[in-house]
Amino acid sequence: MASILRRLPLCGRQWKPLTFSNPNFKKIPSNEKMEEELFPDYTASRYYPVRIGEVLRNRYQIVGKLGFGASSTVWLARDLEELLDSFDVAGPGGCHRCLVHPPLWESVLTFLHRNPVRMLPAPVLAFVLRRLFLALDFLHAECQIIHTDIKADNIMFATEDDSVFSAFEEQELLNPSPRKLVDRRAVYLSRELQMPKEWGAPVLCDFGSAVVGDTEHTEDVQPDIYRAPEVILEAPWSYQIDIWNAGCMIWDLFEGGHLFTGHDPEHQTYRSRAHLAEIVALLGQPPQTLLDSGKSSHRFFTHEEMASPSQTLSLALEPLLRRPVLTTLLTSLSACVLAWAVRDYRAYIALGPGGVPHNFVGWLLVTLAIRPFALSQAAATWTGDFPAEGAHEDVEQVPRRRGDRAELGGIVPHRQLSQHAPERMREYIRNLFANAVTQNPTLLESKRSLYERNNSALFVSAPVLASSPAVPAACRTARGEIGHYHGDLSVHMYLSPADARLAVEKGWAERHRLALPRGSLFEGRFRVADSYLMIYGPRDEDEMEILAAFLRNGIRYMTGAEEVGPIVWNHLVDA
Repeated sequence: MASILRRLPLCGRQWKPLTFSNPNFKKIPSNEKMEEELFPDYTASRYYPVRIGEVLRNRYQIVGKLGFGASSTVWLARDLEELLDSFDVAGPGGCHRCLVHPPLWESVLTFLHRNPVRMLPAPVLAFVLRRLFLALDFLHAECQIIHTDIKADNIMFATEDDSVFSAFEEQELLNPSPRKLVDRRAVYLSRELQMPKEWGAPVLCDFGSAVVGDTEHTEDVQPDIYRAPEVILEAPWSYQIDIWNAGCMIWDLFEGGHLFTGHDPEHQTYRSRAHLAEIVALLGQPPQTLLDSGKSSHRFFTHEEMASPSQTLSLALEPLLRRPVLTTLLTSLSACVLAWAVRDYRAYIALGPGGVPHNFVGWLLVTLAIRPFALSQAAATWTGDFPAEGAHEDVEQVPRRRGDRAELGGIVPHRQLSQHAPERMREYIRNLFANAVTQNPTLLESKRSLYERNNSALFVSAPVLASSPAVPAACRTARGEIGHYHGDLSVHMYLSPADARLAVEKGWAERHRLALPRGSLFEGRFRVADSYLMIYGPRDEDEMEILAAFLRNGIRYMTGAEEVGPIVWNHLVDA
């Protein structure tokens, strides 16, 4: 635990400690279990024996207990200075890590229970999810930490109302918390904070089960009802289980009930087979690769290539098939949406870095803010809005591309998934873009792409962009960017609308899915003009020559030049 928290970045005046000397507190019998002692695997040595009034690290005075969990307790403390940090404190059972952060109010779960219908209002849910996604992005991308225990009672609301903490102090001084003493260890009852006047942002808490993310894991983690299939089957898992966990929790917060319960009718308790049966009933059988890697797959699936559920799993499936039709349909629909989200997120990550963050936040941005405005894949080959005449003779002479179109994936990033160019083309394409600048120094310059943050791109030179009246509106929409190539050797490039029509119709290209037709409601919304194309990667030297012709005419169009000479691609030209 301590090593995990050390990965988290750490985000005066001295105060006199309070004196908690009131002896009039309720004494609880030592044989009566309470709070954290009620956990089935409770071990006293896991918990530092905190005492109210105690000062930790000569700085943090314990005021009262706010709550507890399976591996830690939560306390309100007065900062006798005014800075925050984390530190270790030695206890009878070993070393314990204390994480210090501003005091929080109550958990999302407690807040949820204030609503009679047990559902979060949509605006509150949106607020919570935004902060959760930001927290996960930070943990996964910056700290390389997997939380493994995401649930509503581990997300706490902050508060800007300090009066609730002052009131807590006064109550503890006047009416000390009930407690019991066991082996010189005090166990306290938690005390609730009063309702604040103002709430702050939700905060993801409780890193007691967190693990480092730079290695694969197989241990059993997560709350029972949120366990990912990898965890149930004892297959290697990593960051993706946090995403599954978050998705299941989101369902609970929005619907007021669990997506999966894992309740086994035969044993009347949670069982892995019942949980897996619910997942299979709603989402279908797990992928074969997952079944092959799971140490426990044989417990739930037959040995005939694990192609069908075993008798154990079939027994657990039976009661699911007798549920009311409407409940099953609604749950199945929502589960299908969750399954689609998981698959789509994985496909997004597989595309590699692009113009948005290569993480969960980037996927969410594309899904919610970009995808609704994008062309469908079928519409990407539509040319009805492009002029039928006016193409340059070089493009008119380009032959039809051999074979079927290449398969493309994604929106941002936008990538070629099939018919990839051979590796020898990489040097040729690199030469082509470098020589374009060398051979046309007054027209062009090279700098980092505005569309693809990880790639360099070809731009209209600043003087031409600023002063030439021949520069088209598309060039100003694109802020001067003409094109760039990707790691898969496909190329994003602007052509004139007439040239773009022929490039698409002859099978060499298709529109970028944000290249919306002129006159459409959201035209230019993402600084992408209508004739921005994906040119498929060249498969041989003949296709390389055609790519060079497209680039030459893209430069001619975007710079407003009457003509641009041939660009060498088989070797670098000296400057």
